[in-house]
Amino acid sequence: MRRLIVGLVIGAAIAAAAMALFARGDTARTADTTEEAGLAVQRSMLHPGMIMLFARNDGAEAVRIAQVMVNDAYVDFALRRPAVAPGREAEVDVYYPWVEGESYEIGLLTANGAIVEYELEDAGAA
Repeated sequence: MRRLIVGLVIGAAIAAAAMALFARGDTARTADTTEEAGLAVQRSMLHPGMIMLFARNDGAEAVRIAQVMVNDAYVDFALRRPAVAPGREAEVDVYYPWVEGESYEIGLLTANGAIVEYELEDAGAA
């Protein structure tokens, strides 16, 4: 019984030390969403159930689009290449059932945590 109690105490001490090590502020970092991604949406086109975005990377490094949000909800999307090379343009197909005349806030979340914002006003209105 004594060995069991000693083992539990030692195990608890090791667990507490590990938690303290991983809970330090310098090991848990959050993404800086204000970071300049170098990526900007130049224009958009609409098709039934899809918003096509054309984004250009004017930065010095490739940018990978990890997720897409429409009005703060994550949505399905497709890219031909996983990363947009410097000086290149990419088509981002966003699968979303848009409604004519509605406005949408679209965010491209990059792999490094930056959010590239685009506002689509009055969708489909001529």
